[in-house]
Amino acid sequence: MNNQLKYLSFIIFFGLISCNKKNYKTIQFRSFSMEIPKDWKKVKLGGIDTEVGRIITPNNDTLDYDYGRLAGGDFDINAKIADSIFTIILNNNPDLELEKISELYINKLHKTNIDSIVQSEYQISYIVIDHQKAKLIQSNHHKLIAVYMDTIKNSTSKFNFIGYNLDEKSQEEFINSIKTIKFKK
Repeated sequence: MNNQLKYLSFIIFFGLISCNKKNYKTIQFRSFSMEIPKDWKKVKLGGIDTEVGRIITPNNDTLDYDYGRLAGGDFDINAKIADSIFTIILNNNPDLELEKISELYINKLHKTNIDSIVQSEYQISYIVIDHQKAKLIQSNHHKLIAVYMDTIKNSTSKFNFIGYNLDEKSQEEFINSIKTIKFKK
């Protein structure tokens, strides 16, 4: 009976693994490949100085990447916080003139300790992508996932991949997909 239980466990384990693989597909971009859920769609975008692209989830969440020597720098959390402060001021004061909104925005920025917001709202960790260290930035409050690499395979190319307003399932699938990236030589 004990051998039958081991055999059954073995069958179930490998059945689950193969089912999970069937729900993913490998997509090819010009500079890398990755595995994504089958219901996600690849969108080609026209970059000028860098390779850019997008993936769209079934919920219409967008995941954007930028790859190349002039790819966008390290994901700028401070700029995102400043943008959100401006949006809050704009939404709370829809009838104010732009000059007054700008004044409120500048005053609020001077009074805001952005570094403490970054530390309290964002989790910064490191993962391995294709045998290289990558910075992973997560925020549940903003439903954001961003990954950044400042060098790819000892070249001058940089890489970032960002998803905003992702639901919990898309966040998990995006992180799993990012870890499958394989850069081409």
